Amino acid sequence: MRFGWTLLIAAAGLAVSSPVPYSRYAVHESRKHLPHGWERDSRLTGALEVPVKIGLTQANLHAGEELLLQVSHPDSPSYGKHWTAEEVREKFSPSEESYVAVAKWLKSSNIAYKLDARGWVTFNATASRLEGLLKTKYYLYEHTSGQMHIGCEAYSLPEEVQEHVDIVMPTLHWDIQSEGTSSPKQRMLKRMAKRSMAKRTNGAIIDGLGTGFRSSGARRLTTSDSNYWNKFSDPKYAGLATCDQFITPDCLRQLYNFGENHNPMKNNSMAIVSFTPQTYLQADMDIFFGNFSPAQVGQSPTLKSINGGYVLPFTGDWWNAVETNMDLQYAMAIVYPQNVTLFQVGDGLQTGKEEYNNFLNAIDGSYCTYDGGNDPVKDAVYPNPAVGGFTGQKMCGVYDPTLVLSISFGGNEPDYTRKYATRQCNEYMKLGLMGVSVLFASGDFGVGGYGSVCRDSNGAYNDGLSGRFTPDYPATCPYVTAVGGTYIPRNKTVFDAELAWNTYLPWSGINASSGGGFSELFPVPSYQQASLSAYLAANPITYTAAQWNNSGLTRGFPDVAANAWNYTVGIEDVLDLIGGTSASTPTFASIVTLLNQDRIYRKKTPLGFLNPALYAHPEILNDIKVGNNPGCGTNGFKASVGWDPVTGLGTPNFNKMRSFFGNLP
Repeated sequence: MRFGWTLLIAAAGLAVSSPVPYSRYAVHESRKHLPHGWERDSRLTGALEVPVKIGLTQANLHAGEELLLQVSHPDSPSYGKHWTAEEVREKFSPSEESYVAVAKWLKSSNIAYKLDARGWVTFNATASRLEGLLKTKYYLYEHTSGQMHIGCEAYSLPEEVQEHVDIVMPTLHWDIQSEGTSSPKQRMLKRMAKRSMAKRTNGAIIDGLGTGFRSSGARRLTTSDSNYWNKFSDPKYAGLATCDQFITPDCLRQLYNFGENHNPMKNNSMAIVSFTPQTYLQADMDIFFGNFSPAQVGQSPTLKSINGGYVLPFTGDWWNAVETNMDLQYAMAIVYPQNVTLFQVGDGLQTGKEEYNNFLNAIDGSYCTYDGGNDPVKDAVYPNPAVGGFTGQKMCGVYDPTLVLSISFGGNEPDYTRKYATRQCNEYMKLGLMGVSVLFASGDFGVGGYGSVCRDSNGAYNDGLSGRFTPDYPATCPYVTAVGGTYIPRNKTVFDAELAWNTYLPWSGINASSGGGFSELFPVPSYQQASLSAYLAANPITYTAAQWNNSGLTRGFPDVAANAWNYTVGIEDVLDLIGGTSASTPTFASIVTLLNQDRIYRKKTPLGFLNPALYAHPEILNDIKVGNNPGCGTNGFKASVGWDPVTGLGTPNFNKMRSFFGNLP
């Protein structure tokens, strides 16, 4: 039961009219090392006033996995009985006890605060006062790009308060990048320190320099390329003869046993999520459609702009168009004539800032304030006062989530604190309760992180030739479906078994391969425990505990895989070859959309969270048994019978999946 918060807040104020002593504190969060590229500069001036946000612990999160299994495990009598958004909010909103506990603590320090009925507490305090409140020291930090940040490396809370607080900001939560160095805030911080941004590596279009690669050296194909276009003689399999070199929608249809879509359902939905300035060009879409799906020439996705998100109005911007072009071209071709939505997030002027939370805010209004809301340093802030910035208020709950979300972006798990990542991961759990399937790319550098980086013993990133493996987030979140990569070996066909994706890039001197491994933040979920244990038992791993999390107690990823190499994509008015798990992710997501269509046709609910059913019945997937995902000076992990941390449970087999899911209630 939830009470009227106006009365509660008034009652809390009366209850704490006398200060309460707090003598026993415990560390709430800490960092062993700074995020990549950051270093401590100088102590923060004590008189500086700092805006503070406290996120209260939500109720019943400990039961989140169990509740999700009830609606997503095929053996559950409640399978498919998804919750409404209101039911989710009611179940997880903070308790009265948490509000009162935090109010007492702040009142005891004579801090004027504001309480919000949806889970956050805000106040302003000088740096010196905040240091006393949190038993910490605040510093200025500088990134190699020149950005500055206010933060600390550990903070503590009273033992009586700790269980009621999820996260405090600003503390440990900053991204590897921040706002432009010319902003008023940055100029002020630089003056204080006495002494924009490089784009975050994201998606699966990355090379050894951390900027981007085009598979096979970015060979460009045109309609005059006789070696390609004039090869095919069998009309039935036209385009399939060279799928080992050029992946097309027809290659994927044959690989995964699905045909063209002839029965779209109006209640079905799928979205590609893109973060500005990454977006698409209609001219490139039409180049692709003209060659592989002529009926779609001129077709665009349904644009749902979030906080100023926009579509590129011009050509000549390869880097900012390649990711979304590829995702949309294949998703739209596979599910056509089913409509595809594009959630275009952010105004693109807060370069490098996180936009995941802003996306989640837009599709779930309660997330805007859950556990304190966004981190104003790590996450992009709206309204944005920059010239050309989005001047409206941060968008909260303005769109309904689609039934399938395909997200081809990610980052290095060590760059996120446990609190920050867990807060976000729990939102994916809630989306699963509501019947939404969320799929993330697993990364492109095997056991290494983005840009192929690994970590030294002190936690610092290195050149990727040695050191500790670097798992990918959000792929490590146990409430998403992480998608790895496969490929067709040269001179093999769509009728042969695929291998785990692993390709040497001679121009960068590294291997691009299916991201996979074991989380250092999230425990192994119950649905995965048996499969993970079986892999470790059947495949003894000789790497040391200094190289990977060998406890056997944490989440393994990816969950599934699909082809990830040599996708033929319209880009810059020609056809290029692109690769990565950001190709495999929309492919798998599109097949899930077709499965949802079949269930809706049968008057049933959508699939929602996929993993429990897939782990319980891996026979509906194509097991990938050969390959590995090298990195950090090792061969990485190897593909094997059953689940493995290279290709997960395997690639989709549409006919088997449709039969299985179609027979579930």
